[in-house]
Amino acid sequence: MPNDPLNILLIDDDLDTLNVLRLGLHKAGHKVYTANSWEQTEARIEENDHKFNPFDLVILDLMMPDKNGFEVYELLRDRLYPMPKVFILTAQNHKGIAAQAAELGAANFFVKPISILRLNSAIEELIRPDLVK
Repeated sequence: MPNDPLNILLIDDDLDTLNVLRLGLHKAGHKVYTANSWEQTEARIEENDHKFNPFDLVILDLMMPDKNGFEVYELLRDRLYPMPKVFILTAQNHKGIAAQAAELGAANFFVKPISILRLNSAIEELIRPDLVK
């Protein structure tokens, strides 16, 4: 379990991916809020605003049914303060997408499928960079 568990907003329309990642992140000690559409994302943001408990990390799939991940990223910038770190997930592996994610300021970029061990390792690097070799 990490020393500093994070509040994570996990956004993915694939329910299998959403559930596997949610369980793995929860087992690592994090508080995980899930959404599988922009409508659910808005609801999670609204719920969390009332708790005065900002998200520390957003894990965002790029291929969403109602809005693409880059549109969601821009909308999150308008809705979340402070803007949390963002990890981008995608099934498409090409440099253009990675470059666009970096340009927007994403903290990390992963091609699916991603193992929960790799994801938790990236989170640990994010919150405890001093421990990473």
